[in-house]
Amino acid sequence: MEISANSAKLEMAAPQGAAILPLGVKIAWALAALLGGVLLFAGLVKAVEPQAFIKQIADYKILPWPQTHLMVAWAMLGIEAALGAALLVGYRLRLMLTIACVLFVIFLGAVGWAWMSGATADCGCFGSWVKRTPGQAFAEDAALLAGGLAAWWLARQQTWHNWKEPWRLSVVSGFACVGLVVPVFYGILADPAKLAATQSENIFQTVKITGLSVDLQKGEHLLAVISTECEHCQASVPTFNSYLEGKNPFSFVAVCVQEEWKRKFFAERFKAKFPLGQISQADFDRILGSTGDTPHIVYLRSGKVIKTWDTTPPTLDELQKVRNTK
Repeated sequence: MEISANSAKLEMAAPQGAAILPLGVKIAWALAALLGGVLLFAGLVKAVEPQAFIKQIADYKILPWPQTHLMVAWAMLGIEAALGAALLVGYRLRLMLTIACVLFVIFLGAVGWAWMSGATADCGCFGSWVKRTPGQAFAEDAALLAGGLAAWWLARQQTWHNWKEPWRLSVVSGFACVGLVVPVFYGILADPAKLAATQSENIFQTVKITGLSVDLQKGEHLLAVISTECEHCQASVPTFNSYLEGKNPFSFVAVCVQEEWKRKFFAERFKAKFPLGQISQADFDRILGSTGDTPHIVYLRSGKVIKTWDTTPPTLDELQKVRNTK
């Protein structure tokens, strides 16, 4: 009788098939892994473009204090990397799902604000790797939140499983360190003032442009730094085309980071008549700095930056005044 009682206790502690998760928990973990993959990818791709991420946070115009943009960006990179890894390996699954759902609610509030206010044309969720409008990001975040809530509800069936194994915590801690340390090597602590000061330097001496034959080091040029997926840039095409009309004393060209087929598609769809070349992502970020936005228009004289405009292209009268500036 004593042996039977002990056997019964063991069965209660680790029932038959204890190592086999209930179906509901398996589905919950699959959904959690999907959320984790999205968060981990988002955190890592932005970790190598930290200044662009800081700029994106500033573009939302939600945080009134510029000093908080760096702190929020850095914290978010660590949180996304750590939380994504936790969901992938199943570390404390229900708790991590709760945190993920709260995070997606915050995301929905931020992109919803940007969508309604028109504060930015790009949600910045995946840096320069994947462009999404705030409206698209809102729909995607809503779907991810629904998946997270479903996973949280299904995970209630969790009965016997060691979700706190040391190796899981080690993986989570490792990715948290990656999310916090990698941005340091990619300039998250760079002084924004120094980045902005590049406007007064001859930075175009080191910018490599493919697809254009113009020499920016000689004469006067109006250069637009754009993204073919930027709504403001797309809407500015008629103004850009107008720069080619008449006998203007400057040449007009544009550059972006997108590959050739995307540039051709952009020109055909929006009837762009101006030359459109390609620059590297590093040069793109360096030209814009932490405060610039697309379209970023630069007036160059012998390769030196004379004046810049963000978002709204200058009129011909404004350009004439700049040209008269010595």
